[in-house]
Amino acid sequence: MIREGEPFSETYGTLDALRALADSWNASPPMQRLGVRLDFRRVDRVRAVIDPVEPFHRGGMGTDAVNGVVLAGLFDLAIGTVGWLTRPDTRSATVNLAMTFLRPTRGNRVTVEARLIRGGTNLTFAAAEILGPGGVLVLASVTGGDRTYEGPGDRINQGFGLGNKVMVGTVNAHRDDFAMGVQDMLRAEAFFPGWLERLLTTRIEGLAALDQIRGHFRDDSGAIKAYVEVAP
Repeated sequence: MIREGEPFSETYGTLDALRALADSWNASPPMQRLGVRLDFRRVDRVRAVIDPVEPFHRGGMGTDAVNGVVLAGLFDLAIGTVGWLTRPDTRSATVNLAMTFLRPTRGNRVTVEARLIRGGTNLTFAAAEILGPGGVLVLASVTGGDRTYEGPGDRINQGFGLGNKVMVGTVNAHRDDFAMGVQDMLRAEAFFPGWLERLLTTRIEGLAALDQIRGHFRDDSGAIKAYVEVAP
């Protein structure tokens, strides 16, 4: 079982040892040519950083976003370093690297942070993520079970507060759920006449009226609940 705050190995059990390693690796020609560096702030995390993001790092989706090949390289570096740190007396290589792209990565700094999930005799499992300053993390699912996790609550709070990050949640409802919602609103209207009209203050016709929708959200202080009529 991997405990929070536990070093990857005794050889690199302190931040001083990890930072000395980073200084050595960061001075190497491949790291300098790519504009990448390792950064250690915890004994149980590996950070791979591009700062600043140069023009040759960009081009993702034909925009100024960081190119996916660059991001894959950052992930490989961070996760591969985790694997090597667990067994620094042996050679290591990435066996499988899977990534999920949720949205373009923009900005002048990119940081990938990797952590150890499970270590074994021959295989090490690690995970990494990117969430830069001003980023948005969207939780779009409902998980079953009752598992519990321990984590650095203060550090997570600081990251969101000082990094101007946002986390939101959403669930894609079934058509039956919308039908039940309509029935509930009709039932409530029967018990409390007039409340629904006072709640649904702003009707917008069609999804094409995007500027109108934005205007109500931004400027209309009297809009309690804006809704879009998709079809009459």
